[in-house]
Amino acid sequence: MVVITEPGETLVEAMVPSAKQISDQTMKNLNPAERIALMHLLEKMNADSSFT
Repeated sequence: MVVITEPGETLVEAMVPSAKQISDQTMKNLNPAERIALMHLLEKMNADSSFT
């Protein structure tokens, strides 16, 4: 079992705004429907992954 440490959790929380900004920049040319479709496809790909 892997457990995130308290400093690790703090780091993740600090990085969330940057990650959201990067995602927004990456998808800036997509309309809302395209963004939803992309997120759905990425979630589907992740769910089908044998790496989980």
